[in-house]
Amino acid sequence: MKIKRWVLLRGLTRSRFHWLGFDQYFKKRLQVESVDCPEVPGSGYLHQEKSLVNIDAVVIRLREQISRIEEPIGLLGVSMGGMLAARWAEMFPQEIAKLVIVNSSSDLSPSSERLLPRNYWPLFKSILTSSSEEKERFVMTSTSNEPAKWQQRLPELVAFSEEHPIRFSNFIAQLRMCGQVQFGKKPVKNILILSAEQDHFVSLEC
Repeated sequence: MKIKRWVLLRGLTRSRFHWLGFDQYFKKRLQVESVDCPEVPGSGYLHQEKSLVNIDAVVIRLREQISRIEEPIGLLGVSMGGMLAARWAEMFPQEIAKLVIVNSSSDLSPSSERLLPRNYWPLFKSILTSSSEEKERFVMTSTSNEPAKWQQRLPELVAFSEEHPIRFSNFIAQLRMCGQVQFGKKPVKNILILSAEQDHFVSLEC
């Protein structure tokens, strides 16, 4: 059965804005009818909301942002979005035709693998003290092996960050939510897990 609709979920403090057109490329490439990119409370266009620590509550909030699911969808999540996607599939397996998890992690791995230790201080510093440009440069260099390729997009990333600032309390709440993620039984039959060998943020072992 061809999947007509996909939902894409971003990672820690990221917004649907940060797909930077990938959602439309995805829609065209797979020739699907629609692609939805709901926001995590406290991030992006919902930056004024309070981030939720309870992962089930976050999943409910994500589902509220999209139209009713009439037939099973494809669900793709990156990093923290992968955790949310997995939990969504556990809570509502009848809604999911295919689950794709990219560069994510869970309680099956120690904290030193879920977030590489060398990133601890730079990550907190970027949230606490850095300018919007420094924050976006940190994200760019930490999550891409070709940061120069994205240099031309930096001004719009900085502008978005300044217009949609992330509160430190929301950052901490999202980290706490990630810490409670548990992967138990296989939520749906059709699952694809992708992990990059050169991921600078999370260990491949996750």
